[in-house]
Amino acid sequence: ELVKTNEERKGIQRQQLMHNYDRLSVLKAVPRVLVASHPEHHAGVVGLTAQGLALRHARPAFVFAPGHNGTLKGSARAGADVYDLFAMLKDAKRNDTEGIILKAGGHRAAAGVTIRAEGLASFVKLISSTASQQVPQPPAVSRVNADAKLTFKELTPKLVRDVNALLDPFGQAFAQPRFLFESAKVLQISLYEGGRRMLVLEQDGVKVRSFVGPELWDSTVVEGAIIDFVATPASIYRGDKHHVQLSVDGYREVIP
Repeated sequence: ELVKTNEERKGIQRQQLMHNYDRLSVLKAVPRVLVASHPEHHAGVVGLTAQGLALRHARPAFVFAPGHNGTLKGSARAGADVYDLFAMLKDAKRNDTEGIILKAGGHRAAAGVTIRAEGLASFVKLISSTASQQVPQPPAVSRVNADAKLTFKELTPKLVRDVNALLDPFGQAFAQPRFLFESAKVLQISLYEGGRRMLVLEQDGVKVRSFVGPELWDSTVVEGAIIDFVATPASIYRGDKHHVQLSVDGYREVIP
């Protein structure tokens, strides 16, 4: 029963992470501070979701779930050493003339906060302002490291679920695994809302759907190109069966 409960929690966490990865991928630029709230967010895993977003984008992430009596209860992670969440929340609360922030506490790298639900937009402005004062220019993420190299034949839904089950929960300095894939052919490029691209890639006869955000897209890459890339995999349920879907973190075209 304990194992079943833990697997359900992990599934909820992965669902929340992939939802927010997709939401961010349609933006032209990643915000200075990531703030995510959704009526279906589960309060028990907002901290793990915030950690995944913060580590992926190297900046603070606040994730909220519905609380009691018209409130949102959230958890935050710093994502990069240059940020101090405790100081950010202290400054935001001092500048909070509307009484939006009801409760806040934590330390430099992690924090918890409760706000009035109707004040979410104002909270985003407050916390973004304090972050910009702390760090005028967000740290650049120019190099993408992979944890291991895989082929599309090795990349099965079961493998993705087993790896996540073994390594989860992901925490500070322990992000969700990223894998290197070499010499994949771009068969199809589809444009999605907000500039996100969906690529159908093929390697040794195996096809995989991959998504690339607008901030990473290089318009010189065309159908027929060969690329090496690093991506975060997810096992999704589509068409009555499980499939692997990749979120691309970085890539380069292979020039013959």
